[in-house]
Amino acid sequence: FDAGAYVVDLAQPQGKVAKAILEPASRLDPAFAQTQIDRYRRNIQRGRRGANEEYEFYDVTAWSLPIAFGVEAYWTEDAPAVSGALLSLPAEEPALPQAQQQARRVGGELLAVEIPSGIVGGQRATSAYLFRPDRSGASRLAYHLLIEGFRVAVASQPVDAGGAMWPRGTYVVRVSRNEPTLHARLDALARESGVEVTGVNTAFTTEGQYGVGSEPVSGLRVPNIAILSDEGISQTSYGALWWAFERRYGIRFTPVAHGYLTGGDIAKFNVIIIPSGSPGALSARLGKAGADRLRSWMQSGGTLITMGGSSAWAAGEDANFTSARAVGAEGDPGGGAAVSAASPRSPASDSTARANRRREQVPDKQQDALLATASPTASDASPQPVPGANFDAVLDRTHWLTFGYEQPRLTVLFEGDAFLRLSREGSNVAVFPTSGRFHRAGFTFPENTDRLLRGTALLIQEPVGSGHAILFANEPMFRGWWRALDKLVLNAILLGPTF
Repeated sequence: FDAGAYVVDLAQPQGKVAKAILEPASRLDPAFAQTQIDRYRRNIQRGRRGANEEYEFYDVTAWSLPIAFGVEAYWTEDAPAVSGALLSLPAEEPALPQAQQQARRVGGELLAVEIPSGIVGGQRATSAYLFRPDRSGASRLAYHLLIEGFRVAVASQPVDAGGAMWPRGTYVVRVSRNEPTLHARLDALARESGVEVTGVNTAFTTEGQYGVGSEPVSGLRVPNIAILSDEGISQTSYGALWWAFERRYGIRFTPVAHGYLTGGDIAKFNVIIIPSGSPGALSARLGKAGADRLRSWMQSGGTLITMGGSSAWAAGEDANFTSARAVGAEGDPGGGAAVSAASPRSPASDSTARANRRREQVPDKQQDALLATASPTASDASPQPVPGANFDAVLDRTHWLTFGYEQPRLTVLFEGDAFLRLSREGSNVAVFPTSGRFHRAGFTFPENTDRLLRGTALLIQEPVGSGHAILFANEPMFRGWWRALDKLVLNAILLGPTF
């Protein structure tokens, strides 16, 4: 490992705590896990309206911090001698001497180390300033420049500037299009955001096809954001967005109620976010008129972002914002209801046969704990709610929503049962792989989760007129501690009104 790598030695008083939060997969109690599987197998044998047994999960079943933060981490059984400095957080109290020496606060959070930030070398640029999109702070910096009235652009293709190649998604701030105060303010905001900014003195390229003045470099619009917070919306989902936006990124937004979406002046916003919520509650409170109003707003250029259960609503027949459908929902073209003409069996009899075969495989000593027989309407065609587990997703690294992500795969936290079929007309920006490594950690339902989640979409961008519907199947900023997907949300907010 190179110098600068962090080492967490488990031979310390907090070693057990460190292991619990850092290990890639935690082991569930086998007896508890088997009880949930038994309940699942009984539930899928019941009729459509039969009362299901509730699962006993208290919380998510996967919580590795390196994965949540998107950090490359390794586990080793040997313990070689390591020389280095022991880290500690700086004091938060401004009156203490150590706090006066170095605040080390980035994006409102204390850091144990200093990270390079600000304009490199303090050099004034005569052409443009550039900063890469790989840190979440880059989106924060771009946002604060925009709301302070500076003009910011983004490159949809790699650009050649200052004798270096810059990746797609690089932010470009042209000197000639901004006020003379740009240099000082950019440097200050970059330090607050933990971002390095490089100044260049010419727009001409040396080797690359595109430069800072080329067509793929597009000016960004200031995002004006509303977030739905009302009955039927998960308050933990709303709270996670509120905390992350306000405390970590300093993003301004307006909380709105259902009534505002159906009768208020939504044209004043160009981004509306609906956190995870109940699809039934959204259908009841917004109705067809509310959905049609949101569709008209998107057609005029608005960006609608939905998450978790709200994405199941957006993909449903009532809203119909996307050509995707939720697995097992009404209108799902691949929900298992169709039977080929060559098969004489009905969907119900096919599901019953599978259920009975599973029952026959259960040892005799467990038979008394299960139902006597499967219902004629028994089916396992619908997803069981995943109690927070980690899965790999494959990214479309040509799409603007993935600016800042250059690895082909990303491990994500998925909770719930909003499994989304692939969009037939939009872009499937992140999908769960159909083969290869998939499940990483946490509890899954055998014969259900893997079979139904594989090949579905985690993130969809559906064009709606001049605007977008952007659907996350999960809660990408789950409880404010899942950080690895922050850039996807920030890209949707910052780039959606422009692309």
